[in-house]
Amino acid sequence: MGKIDVFDVTKGVLTERKKRIVNIYDGYVFQLYAQYFALMEMGYIVSGIRFHSLDDNKNYDIQLPSEDHMMRVKFESTVKAIRDFSLDVNRNGAYILKWENNGKYIGFLMQPILQKKVEIFMYVQSYYRAFMKGKNADEFPVFLIR
Repeated sequence: MGKIDVFDVTKGVLTERKKRIVNIYDGYVFQLYAQYFALMEMGYIVSGIRFHSLDDNKNYDIQLPSEDHMMRVKFESTVKAIRDFSLDVNRNGAYILKWENNGKYIGFLMQPILQKKVEIFMYVQSYYRAFMKGKNADEFPVFLIR
């Protein structure tokens, strides 16, 4: 459970303090957006959002979600992806991806496998041959993932 860092009720300014800000990443902005929407739902008027770097005492103003369409779309897309990603527990107690969501993640997971399909096939083939010949474990092939 997150919590609001600093909200000035009289000015309507939400400030998220960070020890040191080198770059303002999307995730930082998403954190501010989540706090912004929470405050708005609670009836507060938020007129500005910003980061404050404690190390150098600098403020970094961020556009409100209504002012930055691209960032708002990225934020909403991320929230949707988080909501769509859910796990079930199977009868053995293992976490599994819900079958309704498999299609979304198959391509993501299969792409690196398909890029290395020849190398994987050659490894499996040589492993099988080593096994069938009764070789020692130290003679088995090794598949390195880079």
